[in-house]
Amino acid sequence: MSKTKELFWTFFKIGAFTFGGGYAMVALLQNEFVEEKKWVTKEEFLDMVAIAESTPGPVAVNSATYIGYKIEGAAGAAASTVAVCLPSFAVIYLISLFFDQFLRLSVVASAFHGIQVCVIYLILSAGLKMLEAAGTQRLQYCHPDHGCGSDGGLFHCSSVLLFHFLHPVQRCGRAAGVCSTAAAEGGEEAVIYVELFWNFLMIGALSFGGGYGMISLVRETVLGHGWLTEGEFLSFIAVSESTPGPLAINMATFIGSSQGGFWGALCATLGVVLPSFVIILLVASVLQNLMKYAGVNAFLGGVRPCVVAMILATAVNMALSTLAGFAADKAGIAPDLRSIVVFLLLWGLHLLCRKRNGKAPSPILMILISAGLGILFWGA
Repeated sequence: MSKTKELFWTFFKIGAFTFGGGYAMVALLQNEFVEEKKWVTKEEFLDMVAIAESTPGPVAVNSATYIGYKIEGAAGAAASTVAVCLPSFAVIYLISLFFDQFLRLSVVASAFHGIQVCVIYLILSAGLKMLEAAGTQRLQYCHPDHGCGSDGGLFHCSSVLLFHFLHPVQRCGRAAGVCSTAAAEGGEEAVIYVELFWNFLMIGALSFGGGYGMISLVRETVLGHGWLTEGEFLSFIAVSESTPGPLAINMATFIGSSQGGFWGALCATLGVVLPSFVIILLVASVLQNLMKYAGVNAFLGGVRPCVVAMILATAVNMALSTLAGFAADKAGIAPDLRSIVVFLLLWGLHLLCRKRNGKAPSPILMILISAGLGILFWGA
């Protein structure tokens, strides 16, 4: 099997089993490309995560494009990007057809309770591995929501202002969606397809921080056009966080499907992915020539500990919320004993495998086990 085909199937598998967005994918990528295939060194992997976090677009798509390009050039980048998006696109498109019925499936909800705990385990284990790889470098402070220092917040604010400048919000309520649908039914399907593609192209180009960084812009777009109500949007975000694939792809696919069917979903998804793909190709091609300069290596050497800090901070924040029941807007904590037990079981299995086999268990295996534990602990 050629490396391009192997890249496609590897990223297809990763895309199908990635729950919790780009940070959760880091664990699977590290396991596949650093530990198993050894196509990427630990230092190169940290550089990839730093670049994926520092450029606009979904972190998962940025990572796939970068690794694919590094291993097999433009063909590898294209194969990896398509593969990592395909499972998410298919799953979310099917869910969009049966959205209300999906929300009422108790077995699905129970399984996702366990998977959400596993996401914490995956992010924490990936962060600890990368901490070990970073060696003695000093961890620099970096806020998990706004990037390193004040620049992340500046980038986010600037992108929001530019988005509004390029695309004034049309607050015409639910009627806008009705008008768009009516236009499509009247034979003007191209109008809604172009509108979906253009809106998500801007969102993909102007959003930093991955899928979570896109939520505010996506919300402004869908509410402004009347494509979804506030309640529908919040319900879908909850489902999107609990289904495989990058959050940004999930959002684009669902909204595109709700407004233009299959082709609407395809246009919206292409729009949100295209900026990431192009930008990462440019960065990856230039970076190979820049790595010979000491200043570039020094910069990346300083960024790597910051990336590790972000990942560990994300794991801690998720653990405080999911396991300890801590909320910033509420006093006190409300520990979830079932979530704590599931986490301890997963971590115990992790330690057992490390002791017996010398390496951690497969992340995909842990996700399947956690789904079973979720059904066992939260099922009827």
